[in-house]
Amino acid sequence: VAVYAWPNPGTPKLVPKASIVNLAAHFDPRGKLSWDVPGGKWTIFRCIMANTGHQLIVPSPNSGGPMIDFLNADATRYHFQYIVARLESKVGKLENSALKYLEVDSMELGDETAWTGRILAAFVRQHHYDPFLYLPALKGWTVESDEVTRRFLYDWRKTISDAFIDNHYRAGKELLNRNGLELCAEAGGPGAPVWDSCPVESLKALGAVDIMRGEFWPKHRNIRVVKEVASAAHIYGKSVVDAE
Repeated sequence: VAVYAWPNPGTPKLVPKASIVNLAAHFDPRGKLSWDVPGGKWTIFRCIMANTGHQLIVPSPNSGGPMIDFLNADATRYHFQYIVARLESKVGKLENSALKYLEVDSMELGDETAWTGRILAAFVRQHHYDPFLYLPALKGWTVESDEVTRRFLYDWRKTISDAFIDNHYRAGKELLNRNGLELCAEAGGPGAPVWDSCPVESLKALGAVDIMRGEFWPKHRNIRVVKEVASAAHIYGKSVVDAE
């Protein structure tokens, strides 16, 4: 994605934006860095996109494997269409069957940085500035100032959340609707404080599905995702909600 360098700052973890050097032009076709480093000590920061290998936590039989790219609508459509095709191979057109909806459970992600190949372009469309030089902030660096970094991180979290909602929940709902089904989902949940790594604005996500789902496990980790889903039902005028 990017390789930068900056002179080691006098204040730890604080990087003036103007001091960041984009090293992209200093790589040969084989990926070898050739750069005449100015005097002093420098930090080189490399940002890559790779599959995290994060697995589905509680798979049903034959469904284990790595999670899909939830920020990519094509990946969502491929995933749901595969399931629809398998079902229709057994029962015919789903719109003529007794099956009325598919459901997806809670978004149980790890602590990895959420990313997809189109996320930088999505950020620019939404916020009208280039996030490229601010990416070190995603790994704990302060770029320019505390205030500037906080503003960037707010914009970044909003971009990631909206990408989840549009490219997973809304895209999945639209595909299922075209096949005569509805989507029931624990959309964006359980978020904080149950699952802090879920990077989705839950109330907004719940509005993108057909049937909202919460969950409660009072005898297991004391999980109760009830009030959030009830609130969303009032916001969006839903008279029926679901619970795991």
